[in-house]
Amino acid sequence: QSTWGPFNSKLEYSNQMAETAPAPKPDSKFKPPSWLTRIPTDHPAHLVVEKESKQIGSVSLGGRWWMVLGRSQQLADEVLDHQSISREHAVIAFNGNEFQLMDLGSAQGTRHNSKEITANTWHILRDGDSINFAESTRTYKFSSTELQKRKREGDSVGQVQCRHILVKHRNSRRPSSWRSENITRSEEEAMEIILDYQRQIQSKTATFEDIAKQYSDCSSAKHKGDLGMFGRGKMQKAFEETAFGLAVGEMSEPIKTDSGVHLVLRIK
Repeated sequence: QSTWGPFNSKLEYSNQMAETAPAPKPDSKFKPPSWLTRIPTDHPAHLVVEKESKQIGSVSLGGRWWMVLGRSQQLADEVLDHQSISREHAVIAFNGNEFQLMDLGSAQGTRHNSKEITANTWHILRDGDSINFAESTRTYKFSSTELQKRKREGDSVGQVQCRHILVKHRNSRRPSSWRSENITRSEEEAMEIILDYQRQIQSKTATFEDIAKQYSDCSSAKHKGDLGMFGRGKMQKAFEETAFGLAVGEMSEPIKTDSGVHLVLRIK
């Protein structure tokens, strides 16, 4: 099992973790989170800048601690030239596994995949995601070819190893668990619970393993959610496709199966 998330020693992740983040620029309203990790210098992540569906530029994320985007040359790391954009509009940062986007309380908002995001809240960026700022006609597409390559490699591997957190509901195929003999919550309530677990893990207020051990409705809870190695055809289809589509160290979005609602973390 890798101890360096999805990147292993190839990107010298351990060296990045040992560094200390610099202070933000004077007068900046961005407060670096405790989980912040410097993006490896040779990481391929970048933003592709498009206008009217044509590429007009590219911005590398490698080597940065974060990237503030905005109109101010004094406060922004990447200056966006449009009058509707705030001086400090949004920021992109890296937690060692995932890239995340946050709107910094801008006047006219930030859209992630065409949906306006809540200000001052972190949102995970996936390969190919689009970002739009205020009324600017430019689109910034997030590209992380190394992560995408690792996901595609899942199609050729014979087995994977995953942990999972399961929240059952009254319509689960077996609405009982080691935690409760009769589970009566609705599917909607189960989804709210799993989303709260996801937020705790992403904000580093709890670990995947601890939540799985304490709260998962699967008997694998005693192993901190570890399901061991498994191949294709052993799990329900939605679970299998998710597991084999993840990079090592990557956590899924909530998924639904006949068993309930899950979060999946690939560990091998």
